[in-house]
Amino acid sequence: MFYLKSLVLASLLIFMASVNAKANGPFYVEPYTGYFIGDREGDGIVDGELNSLYAGLRLGVEMKNGLILGVDYGQTLTGDFDAENNNSEGDYEQKDMGAFIGYRITPYVRIYGSYIFKYESEVDFDNSTSNPEFEGDGFNVGISLKPASNIKIGVEYQIRNIKEFSDGTDVFGDNESKTYMLTLQLPVPLPFAIR
Repeated sequence: MFYLKSLVLASLLIFMASVNAKANGPFYVEPYTGYFIGDREGDGIVDGELNSLYAGLRLGVEMKNGLILGVDYGQTLTGDFDAENNNSEGDYEQKDMGAFIGYRITPYVRIYGSYIFKYESEVDFDNSTSNPEFEGDGFNVGISLKPASNIKIGVEYQIRNIKEFSDGTDVFGDNESKTYMLTLQLPVPLPFAIR
């Protein structure tokens, strides 16, 4: 059901933007990869440091005025979590799905952000059989520069609000993760316009 809602949202964003889109193929696919570092802390979770390789895909439409709308999906590839208080560590997994908006300031500079409406994470501790899965929401903000050809280099700040366990039970108190990510982005223009 979640993926059906995401598909409907993506279709709606593309349809709405295509009315005002460029005529020379505004529809694009932007795969990206990066590495993030940061921490997770709160009242109802184990505090610790996060780091991971991360990969994602943005699908969107760019309008004549430089505004970009679309969807954003990303997930960790090789995540690590180091707990602060008990010296334990584990494998960290994260998946994000969100709505994406960007603005091309110049041909070489773009600012962007994503509202993450579906966030899932899990830490698989090496010395524990209890590995809670969390859900929530959050956002990303970033800037990307295009120094050469089509490859862009970006820096993002990400916040994830941890709200509930995967079974729907609320997590006690205020809990969040904050990370900084360096990304490489490769926009792939497609040779057709959405009609």
